[in-house]
Amino acid sequence: MEFGISRLAAVFFVMAAVQSGLFAADIQFSSKRTAFYRDETPVIGVGVGGDVPEKGVLEVKVGDYRLYEGPVTAEPAAVKLPAQAFRSGNHTLTARVFDAQGGEVAIKSFRVQLAKRPSADALRNWLWSGGAVQPDFYNEHGFDYVGGPMLPYTNPEDKVKNFAGLGRILDENLGRGVLLSVKPNGGLWKREFTLFPAEGEDVDYVNAAREGEQYYNPFSPLVAAKQDEANRMFMEAIKDHPNVTLAWTDMEIQDDLTKPNLNREGREKMARELGFTEEEVGEPSYVAKNVISDNDRRYRLQKYIFRGGNGVHAGLQRMVDMVKKYRPDMLTMTDPYRHVALFDVYPSVDIIHSWT
Repeated sequence: MEFGISRLAAVFFVMAAVQSGLFAADIQFSSKRTAFYRDETPVIGVGVGGDVPEKGVLEVKVGDYRLYEGPVTAEPAAVKLPAQAFRSGNHTLTARVFDAQGGEVAIKSFRVQLAKRPSADALRNWLWSGGAVQPDFYNEHGFDYVGGPMLPYTNPEDKVKNFAGLGRILDENLGRGVLLSVKPNGGLWKREFTLFPAEGEDVDYVNAAREGEQYYNPFSPLVAAKQDEANRMFMEAIKDHPNVTLAWTDMEIQDDLTKPNLNREGREKMARELGFTEEEVGEPSYVAKNVISDNDRRYRLQKYIFRGGNGVHAGLQRMVDMVKKYRPDMLTMTDPYRHVALFDVYPSVDIIHSWT
């Protein structure tokens, strides 16, 4: 009698365990994004593992709208979400697994946000900002852009963790219907290299007008490699989000770099392009009282500095190249050197913005 009771209890325990989910199948959603425009048709992976019932069936719905129904397989199901079929806002995908008798053995939900894509014909209103700064304020005051992620420069001991949270910021703002500008590594400012420090000979900037300790030598191959590594990891994290449409960097560092770069590569570049070095400028070449010649060496040197002789172009060009490699549609932008309005100061970027 005791054996019979124990056996009955064991059967009851197994049935209860199945009903409570201890032996249930495990459902996993996979998607690089959780927010989408309503003109997209995203594909969301839905996989089933754990104790998969024989001849099990996977069903995925949004409310009463069935997105998918099919047998459970070893590979995740590619579930298409026709976003245009739903209004803007939050929606929940619910996945269920049924056994051969139609009994539900697993259930899991996945929330998505849908939003209208901003009009491509609209005049964009952008305001200088970096990081996720007061997005509701920007949005409610008529700006199409809010400050998107900057290249991370804290917690250098964990690069992966630094980049892992970028997608959440991008998703949240896509759901608001606003665009984002992001700030990659511009190639000189050491703070932007915190997670990717450059080490080796000739990596520090030589001949800055001031604050030289804050800058790397942008002509150095070692610095270039670290800048590319940083921007590659940054673009990998943001490339799949269509609301990221603008990459910009602040070039007020020009205020500190008003002299020619005198690292080895910079000195060679100056001698090659000008035919003389900073030490060989000599006396002014006047053609009239207080009027210098177009060939005046000091004048030519100053134009050379602001057209790339201080290294700003080299870093900016690499930033643009990496952005365009991942997202040819993204625009690139920087701000002008305020004291010098020279043609072709920033030939690599799409937009030069200014302020009053």
